[in-house]
Amino acid sequence: MTRSGTWPRAFSTTFLMAESDGSGAFMEALRALWAAVGEVVEELVVAAVVAGAGAIGIAVGSPGGPVGMIIGAVVGVAVGLIAHFLFASLEDDVFEPATVTLLLPNAQSVFPSGQRRSGKRSENLTHPSASYLLKYEWELVL
Repeated sequence: MTRSGTWPRAFSTTFLMAESDGSGAFMEALRALWAAVGEVVEELVVAAVVAGAGAIGIAVGSPGGPVGMIIGAVVGVAVGLIAHFLFASLEDDVFEPATVTLLLPNAQSVFPSGQRRSGKRSENLTHPSASYLLKYEWELVL
């Protein structure tokens, strides 16, 4: 505030926020595990569903028959989508940056309260999966 130069002056800051839902090491371990066993898990789930369908009286024909193939394909896609959703839900969420600006008309400026501290202000930081209310204050330091 005491530096020479012209007035008015604008001061800005940008808030950047990320919500850490899982550490990088944890996600790497889950991805490695899924890479190692995912195909077997899908095969086991498909086999269980086909066997269950046969047990409740749905004629699926031979395991390689057309109905069994359709059930297997649908279940395989479903297992893959569930795994993808679980991995995506554990990723870190990066929020849109929020920039706030303070315009001061002159070096003697104070806030409407007559103080050099602004009082609490807030900014919404949002992401499709979460929302935060960020509270901050400006302080005019000589």
